[in-house]
Amino acid sequence: MRFVAARNRAVRKGLLPTLKELGTAMSRCPRRSYHPSQEGSPRRAVA
Repeated sequence: MRFVAARNRAVRKGLLPTLKELGTAMSRCPRRSYHPSQEGSPRRAVA
């Protein structure tokens, strides 16, 4: 239960993606045309 509460707090703070966002991203990965640069800025990921 602690994990779920901690994850929910991180999602509210914008530190982790929602389950919907995660599922959408996962469905794009198997495509041949997929490249990680399509996901977003590396600067934002590091920040």
